[in-house]
Amino acid sequence: MNNSGILDDVNVGIAAIHQRKSKLDEKLYLNKTAVMNTFKIFPTDPSLYKEEYAGFIEEIIDKYGIKEWKAVVLTNEIHGHIGIYSILGAKAGTMACEYFNVGSGKLKVTSYAGNRPPLSCFNDGVQISTGATIGQGLISVSDTVLENPTIICECKNRRIKLSLKNEVLKQVQADIQNGVRQYGHSHDYWDYIEKLAHNYWRSYDRHQIFVIEKL
Repeated sequence: MNNSGILDDVNVGIAAIHQRKSKLDEKLYLNKTAVMNTFKIFPTDPSLYKEEYAGFIEEIIDKYGIKEWKAVVLTNEIHGHIGIYSILGAKAGTMACEYFNVGSGKLKVTSYAGNRPPLSCFNDGVQISTGATIGQGLISVSDTVLENPTIICECKNRRIKLSLKNEVLKQVQADIQNGVRQYGHSHDYWDYIEKLAHNYWRSYDRHQIFVIEKL
């Protein structure tokens, strides 16, 4: 075997080690943070889900973990429809909890997504994924509204600002405007939005679509 072949084998071995470590880290994180109040475990059996979701349960959990799956599913149920900004909010909240390595109800959150849909739908996903709910007084919505969905999270005297990347926001806005041009606000428009939301759910990695700044 030449040197190139040996290096290829070494690189493959290193990649496998990193993958095993990543899965172990995920398991340890979930053991620490994924506490359920009513479920013993969160349901992932495809037979319990509608057909359009059952087909990608394994794919999404494998890519993004059970914690994000749980956050997005609960967001979809509570939000009332499968929405783009609400799913992005669920991914943002999951990212914030992961950053601080904490479970539900441990963060204090200030949102800069306002109170007007569709941007404010981001708040629903943030609340559900972090457990920072209005009832617990752990989330507040600032009078200052930023175009990029943004939250400031506090935990144990540490603060971060988490914002959607500009290029992701521009893509979302362009896709939504395309739907408005084609369908107005008809039933077909909402079908179009739901299909977009499915795509963002499956393709947008929370580790790559947000900017995190330490404050």
